[in-house]
Amino acid sequence: MEIGWLESLLYGLLSGFTEFVPVSAQAHGAVLRRLFGCGEIHFIDLTVHLASLISLLVCVYPQFSRLNRERKLATLPRSHRNRQPDIVALMDLRLLKTAAVPMLLMFLISPVTSKLGSDLIWMSLFFVLNGLILYIPRLRPTGNKDSTMLTPADALLLGLSSGLGILPGISRIGAFQSVASLRGADRQHSVNLALLFSVAALGALCVIDLLWLILVNFAGITLILVLKGLLAALAAYIGTWLGITLVRFLAVKAGYSFFAYYSWGAALFVFILFLMI
Repeated sequence: MEIGWLESLLYGLLSGFTEFVPVSAQAHGAVLRRLFGCGEIHFIDLTVHLASLISLLVCVYPQFSRLNRERKLATLPRSHRNRQPDIVALMDLRLLKTAAVPMLLMFLISPVTSKLGSDLIWMSLFFVLNGLILYIPRLRPTGNKDSTMLTPADALLLGLSSGLGILPGISRIGAFQSVASLRGADRQHSVNLALLFSVAALGALCVIDLLWLILVNFAGITLILVLKGLLAALAAYIGTWLGITLVRFLAVKAGYSFFAYYSWGAALFVFILFLMI
């Protein structure tokens, strides 16, 4: 069954929103497709991921601009600098580069793990695990570390935890921030790092979507599907902005324990759905 106009709108909005609140966009997308009665929609996924990436870049542009400015300043000879580069920004950049390696390596097996999205039992278990990942940090006091106090081992651990986002039911951004919190990172600093880190993750998702389309020779892409993709992309852009705004607010004000309970509720819903089918 082909996805409809309303379904495209809802799919894009929810996909963009759940990409950044810690509840797994991949799992929500799989559940929506099942409820809509449609199969894989790689072209819609590509438009949604591209729109989310653009929205994210708009939101984190000031941070990227700062990192790039400090990186360029650090490459200048000392005699040509009007000030010393910001060491925190430089360490942020180093941490992100280190963490990106294990995460991107884990993306290589995402075509295999994505098939688990059709298995509701596995998805239910991963939702339970996501709830635990989000809940455990509340048992520890809030830290105040920035990138200058985090080690390369911490960066690798953050990358590996983010790589768990290839499993339907586990949130990439939630795992990143939970591990950062357990390692004593400041909440606001860790959410900014998680958003910057998401640029590489969304870029990788766009590449994977494009490769899928190439493998099937762009079969099934019609003018109507392109228009539905544009509608989904617009909704995803808005949903991404809403998700980023909420996750930034909660990182400082309340944390993510609410989403732990939500994940456990989602696990129960998916299990009931499995029993009904």
